[in-house]
Amino acid sequence: MTRHQYSTDNIPRLVRSFLATAGGPVNGYSEAAACNKALFHRRGKALLHRMALDLGYSPGAFALRNNFGGIAGSGEITLHSDDLYVQFAKSTFGSSMDMLYRTC
Repeated sequence: MTRHQYSTDNIPRLVRSFLATAGGPVNGYSEAAACNKALFHRRGKALLHRMALDLGYSPGAFALRNNFGGIAGSGEITLHSDDLYVQFAKSTFGSSMDMLYRTC
């Protein structure tokens, strides 16, 4: 893992925009919810990318993936490196945001 210095100035903005998106419906049942689902994935991926860089991972040392899932759910956004796995999803039942993380 190569350490880099990155500014953390826009992290609060990324977190706020991601959580605002996750606060609404994130599924494919309506046009508005489908648009929100696309934003959820775009903003979640941006947040995980920034998180990886701020943790010191060089750009080639991690992968970012989206699994959009089906119509009923949010799908998942995943950050995966040799030693870290972080995933965001929104609960299908209720309004909770789920974050899974583990070391590899």
